[in-house]
Amino acid sequence: MLYTWYVLPILSIIVSVTFAASFAENEQVVIPLGASDPTTPFSLAPSVLDIQVNDTVRWQNDDTAIHTITTGTPHLGFDGRIDSGLLSPGETFSYKFGKSGVYEYYCLFHPWMTGLVNVGESKSTHPVIGISISADKTSYNYGDVISISGQVSRFVPNEQVTVWITDPDGRGIAINHIETENSNIFSTNFNASGELWTPGDIYKVYAQYGSRSSVAYTTIELGSNSTGTVKLNQTVQTSSNILPSIPGRLLESSQAAGALPNSQSVPEFNQITPIMFG
Repeated sequence: MLYTWYVLPILSIIVSVTFAASFAENEQVVIPLGASDPTTPFSLAPSVLDIQVNDTVRWQNDDTAIHTITTGTPHLGFDGRIDSGLLSPGETFSYKFGKSGVYEYYCLFHPWMTGLVNVGESKSTHPVIGISISADKTSYNYGDVISISGQVSRFVPNEQVTVWITDPDGRGIAINHIETENSNIFSTNFNASGELWTPGDIYKVYAQYGSRSSVAYTTIELGSNSTGTVKLNQTVQTSSNILPSIPGRLLESSQAAGALPNSQSVPEFNQITPIMFG
């Protein structure tokens, strides 16, 4: 009996530790293609993350440039807590947060890339919002209107959906902002014309819904128009890890096309194939 008396407390400790550990979660932050371009609207998805103590966050570099995850601020510098070192394209960095607190971070090479991890004792009421997008076609001709539609998992009144397009080098070429006034469904148009569009290239269309949203993307291709291939003047031939020198590369929504007419139907959520990171 004495043997049993001493073993039971030990078993209880083992069970309790295992039970507590099962609540730890893994969260992901994506560094999307084009994040090294200062005109890209979102360089981290999500840029604000609410987690619990002992949760692990994994950063995935989907950009073509090297980045870092460095706690602190661009003005004050590294605060001595977390430093990922060089995070090459395609690489990941994970960190388990063992203490509660607010962890601001940025990229040493691209200081406009800033994020925040809020670590609390209990789960926040602000979970990551899911988002999905789709295009009306997969291939377009030069001069066509590109119609983008999508849906978010949780409606936030007057929150903005930002939709932007990057070229094969990760440079932003067009951007629209849409407010979700009374619905979790959104839509917008872009014109496939101008010197930043090259027939034959493949482009990525991204969407993000505020700072606590994941990022979704879809891929489109620009073919030649009916009169043949259009030759456009390419003023910049750089990779995305070199900052572009042309200002105003992103076209605001007033310069691009407006939203879809009210009479045009938008696909229901179950008709939209979510294309999401992570």
